[in-house]
Amino acid sequence: MQPFESAKRATAMGFYQAVYSVGMFTGPFLARFVNDRFGRDYGFWLGGGFAAAALLLTLIWKHS
Repeated sequence: MQPFESAKRATAMGFYQAVYSVGMFTGPFLARFVNDRFGRDYGFWLGGGFAAAALLLTLIWKHS
């Protein structure tokens, strides 16, 4: 929150929490369909894929 001026930090935090909550809902929601269709092992692969994508995006954005 440091890059934001103090008047906009609450808005930035609210946006962060909204995006975070979408992920908290979407991940298990998608995993249910993957687990039902392909089995539990693929659900873990889905979670690992999301984690790898997050790591890759973090490394890319860190160097930007």
